[in-house]
Amino acid sequence: MDKKYILDHVVELSAQQLFDAIDLTIVTLEELIKSDNLDATKRKAITALQKARAVEDDKEWDNAQYTEQGCLDYLLNYPSGKHIENAQQQLEYFKRQRTQKNEERNQIIDKLRTNPNSFTPSMLRTHLDDNKITKNDLLNAGIPIEIINRLDNTITPELKLG
Repeated sequence: MDKKYILDHVVELSAQQLFDAIDLTIVTLEELIKSDNLDATKRKAITALQKARAVEDDKEWDNAQYTEQGCLDYLLNYPSGKHIENAQQQLEYFKRQRTQKNEERNQIIDKLRTNPNSFTPSMLRTHLDDNKITKNDLLNAGIPIEIINRLDNTITPELKLG
């Protein structure tokens, strides 16, 4: 359906069909009202559907905003939602975080390739625990598997002063 068809057939179309056209940004409620064919009952039904959609939109955004997949799903399910700009900003944030994490990972691996002794065992263990690198990254950087397996058994000495 296109805009002209909708505006010409406001009387025949149901409130749900008109709401769907508004939701798909084919027409606006104001354009339907200006057509002088929208009766008060349909207008109220459309307004009620819009309010229900707004509540649903807010609820969905509250759940979606914390993950990249949630933001992608929100944009897919609510192409004209109230929080589109926020979702796009969150996606940019997640992208920057991923890029920063990859850069940090690459720096650690490059440093290990250049000098395998540039990190203490506890530093390597911390990087592994923080998911900055993986055991495969250590293997690919030339660290022997025996050393990697011993990282779990290293004991950091304690200094007691006083």
